[in-house]
Amino acid sequence: MTLPRIDPEEAIHPFEYARIIGVFHVDVVLNIPGATKEPESYQVIWVRRYRIDPTYRAGFEHKRLYRLEFIPSSEDDAFGFLDPDEIIRGSHLIPGFHYGSTEDLLKGNTVAREEGELDDWRYLYVNFFVDRDMYMRYAGGGVGHYSIPLPENRGSVPPAEPEAVEEAEPESPDKENSSTVPIDVQALLAEVSDLQGEDVEPPIDSDDEELGEESAGEVGEDDDELDESEGDDGVGPDVDVQGGVDLEDAEGYAPL
Repeated sequence: MTLPRIDPEEAIHPFEYARIIGVFHVDVVLNIPGATKEPESYQVIWVRRYRIDPTYRAGFEHKRLYRLEFIPSSEDDAFGFLDPDEIIRGSHLIPGFHYGSTEDLLKGNTVAREEGELDDWRYLYVNFFVDRDMYMRYAGGGVGHYSIPLPENRGSVPPAEPEAVEEAEPESPDKENSSTVPIDVQALLAEVSDLQGEDVEPPIDSDDEELGEESAGEVGEDDDELDESEGDDGVGPDVDVQGGVDLEDAEGYAPL
């Protein structure tokens, strides 16, 4: 696996994948102005490239492994050479057994396959859970890892900004439709003064009137009985005070 050859911000995936066909050591004389005529040694890796299946949704957001397929041999980008320093690490690929194999991507016997193989797996899945280091390369934040922009579907979506809420402005009391009623304090004080100067009888309910009549009748009867008892007690200016003891015993009270 390597970094993408194009601008990472334009790439649909943070990495590129390839199968190693061979490792070569070459001595090269660069035919460019200012270059030395002495041969220089280079190490190159011959690879057959994969590409991300654009029809398959994958990643942390979709809870699926990324799916690869070989680039058809008819395309110019199917094979290439890499500088060994471009390789990040080996990747763990799992064949998509359900889809089987195909010969359409590369016909016949070729050095691009293992000896005896005549076809290729139609799809392969990138197992980024193979170890912690591999996982952090896709999740991001690994110490010492390449700083690369990760695709939006990696599952770490930034929180949406809260929508701005417009606060309602308090209505002015001067507006015509204001619900606030102005209070005339002087008029209220004058009205209270007028009420205090008049004798206002509180209204009496019908129940209170009946209760008052019954109470008045009972009071009248008690007064009559009291008058009769006062008339029959025999106590007056003609009564002998010496008989007060007998009167107290008979009537329950003594003359004053």
